[in-house]
Parts: sequence; C-alpha cells; structure tokens
Amino acid sequence: TLRGRVRIEPLEGSKDRQQLVVEQIPYNLGLRTLIESVGDAIEAEKITDISDARDESSAKSPVRVVIELKRGADPAVVENQLYQFTPLQQTFSIFNIALVNRQPRTLSLIEMIKYYIEHRTIVIRRRTTFLLNEARKRALHPGPGGRLPLPQGKLNYFGTTNIVAQSRSVWAISLKWSLAEAVS
Repeated sequence: TLRGRVRIEPLEGSKDRQQLVVEQIPYNLGLRTLIESVGDAIEAEKITDISDARDESSAKSPVRVVIELKRGADPAVVENQLYQFTPLQQTFSIFNIALVNRQPRTLSLIEMIKYYIEHRTIVIRRRTTFLLNEARKRALHPGPGGRLPLPQGKLNYFGTTNIVAQSRSVWAISLKWSLAEAVS
C-alpha cells in the first residue's frame, strides 16, 4: 500500500480553520489527477468538509497540494476520507513467488532483492567467462587468411617483432612484411 504524506496545518489568517497539505503522492499519480479526484469526491458528496483544493507546487517544493477544511471539520476524518475516496492511497499486488535452488518459495522483498543480485552476479560471471574464452579463441586463430605469412627475405628477428608489435591486424602485418621484402 502506497500512501501520500499529509500534514495538518492551521489556515493562515484564521484561528479555527485548518488545512491539509499533501507533500508526497504515490508513484505514478499526477498532481492534476489528484486535484480532479478530490473535486469529484466533493461533487459526489463523499467528502463534505473540504472548502478548497489547490496546487501550490513550486521549484522549492515540487509537490504541495493544499486542501482547506471547513470550520469545525475534523482533519483526521477528512484525511481518512481522502485516502478512501481518492487515489492518495493505492494498493499494488505483488506475487513474491520465485524459484530458489529449483524450488518455489514465497519471498520477502529483501530476499527477492538478495536473490536477484546473486542471479545477476552469476549471469555476469558466465557472460564474462564466455566473452573471455571467445577472445582467446580469436587470438589463437589469426583470421580469414589462415596463418600469418612469414617473411621470406632478409628481415631479421627484430624487424619482424617490430612489425608485429606496431600492426593492429593480420592484414597490416602481411602488408608491412611484403613492403619490407620489396625494399630489401
């Protein structure tokens, strides 16, 4: 159950009137929708002790809905009526059943988060291991040309290792070797 946070304040300029200030609203509920539903509840006479409802949201307080009460109204009763007749209180159903070690279990929210993190850790490890193995296989296999073409001319050991170290692909290595052989 998600509830908006409501605070009771005295109405400015009045000694015996009060107002309810909504500072938090449930997830996925818009301020305009809340104010319209309060107006609908007043018109349907489900809530009779409200004189005015307005949006006073600003940059300083992004959610501030002021609901003025009539003289002699009980704020606790009006608050409960708001929870009952408007979407200021919402209930969500969640099925907390999950497979844990191949057995179905009913879990609390904390247990669900814990098992989800464990699951994600296993998935990331498996994926990383797979990608690492694939990279190792690619490193051992030089590519579509099969083997690396070995230099045939006067290229010495240091020249060969420099060409391999400075090249980024098999194609670049074979090109540099053929150029080096042509020069020599």
